[in-house]
Formats: sequence, structure tokens, C-alpha cells
Amino acid sequence: MAAPPPAPPPAPGRHATTYRASVERWENGALVRGRLSVDREKFRVEIRFPAPPGKTPATDIELYDGGREPPLVWDYSPKHREAWPTFASSLYAPAWSARRIGEAETRRRYRIPPSARIPKRIPAEFPRPALRIATLSDYPQAVVDPAAAGSAVAGRPCRLYRATTRSGGGVTRRVRAWVDPRTGLVLKLEEHLTFPESSPMPPRRGGYTVRTLELPRSLPRSTFRLPAGTKAVVPEIFGGVRLPDGVRRAPVPGGGSGTGIGYRR
Repeated sequence: MAAPPPAPPPAPGRHATTYRASVERWENGALVRGRLSVDREKFRVEIRFPAPPGKTPATDIELYDGGREPPLVWDYSPKHREAWPTFASSLYAPAWSARRIGEAETRRRYRIPPSARIPKRIPAEFPRPALRIATLSDYPQAVVDPAAAGSAVAGRPCRLYRATTRSGGGVTRRVRAWVDPRTGLVLKLEEHLTFPESSPMPPRRGGYTVRTLELPRSLPRSTFRLPAGTKAVVPEIFGGVRLPDGVRRAPVPGGGSGTGIGYRR
């Protein structure tokens, strides 16, 4: 019996929306390992940072439960059982407020000084996890390499795509992406940036490899929520957020801006 024909390449925008994965990411030789749980717009990212011999690696967790404005992504420390908004959450929250009540009232209400800039534009991809798996639609210029032999990543057969783009500033970006045709996820990525000779920037190499991938139908909501016993530092601009049962609300220590910018434990 003849072998079935290979699956067609995924169309742009077609990708899995619910998955769990373990990922290794590197940039210029530095390696970071993490786990990623995604259910549509919700995400949970657990990143383990390298530690010297004899030391326990530090773990940081990002949690986003979706469904509110301004978006609030939590930066959660399991060691200290404390959570606070990510820098990006606090940075863009005033822009949402300014759309609703105006910039002048936003500055007055949340004590934002005139010298502090409120972003005029909120990136379309925000909120975006610190560790993510790209999709083929992230690389519209990519084309399949017909000469490349098929290979498996995380136990799933993939096709190799390539793309080369050049910016107006003379930066060249070369990408190799191993794409799972059934999900549209880029399970392995290699990127190489080169800069003009006049630039002091050295070449940059980076990418990631998905080591394991699960595709459940759904994930429990508790995956993306702060656990009971957490102290959540809630700046005033996020005052309307509803916390899970057992999570204690705390103000930003020392007062300051009502956005929480600059606060860290």
C-alpha cells in the first residue's frame, strides 16, 4: 500500500490554542529552561534560571487569567509567596485608563508625574508571555525548504521553513523554523541577527527547542491563578481586580505612584 501523502503546510493563523510544553531557550550561549501552559489567551510560564553549583535554581512564574482591562499579568515568586504586576502590566495600564477617563485625570488619580510618559500605543501582542512558542503566522515571509529532510521535534514530525528579512536600518534577520503541520506551532526556532558594519552591535544568535508537548482539550482555570496563601501587591490602578479565595491583597509599600512602577520586593 502506498504511503499516505504528507499533510499540507498549515495556513497562516492556524495553530493550537491549548497546550502544555517544556522549552529550552538560548541566546548567545545562555540557556534558560521553562514550562509553558496556554489555554487561548490565558498563560502560565515557569522559568528556571541557571544557578552556581550547590545553589538551588531560582524559579519565576508569570500568570495571566485573561478577561479584564487593563490586562494584569502577575509576576509570582513561589519562594516568597508574593505576587506583583509585571512591569509591562504597570507600564500599559495608564494607557487603558487614559482612553477611559483622559490623560489628565489618569495622572491626577494615580499620581503620575508630568515627567513620566504614558504610552500612546498599546502593542497588539500585549499581554505576551516572557516565554512563548511562535506560530507559522509569526513569520509570513517564511517558505518551506523543499530540500530539507523531515525531522521530529518533541516526538512530532515537522517541516523546515526559512526566512530572511532586512530592515530599513540594515539589520538582517535569518530564521529557520521547524513547524508542526498539525498545530502550526514552531517547535524549534533558530534566529541570527547581523548588523551593519557601522553598528557597534555584535551578531546575535538565539532560539528555542520544545522538548515535550501535550495537547489537552482544556486546562483547569487554577493553572492560571494565584494560589491560596499568596500576598498580592495590588497598585491602585488595578484596584478592581478580584483575587482568588485565600489570596491576601496588599498595597504597594511606601505609596508612590498608583501604577506600581518601580516597585519590587
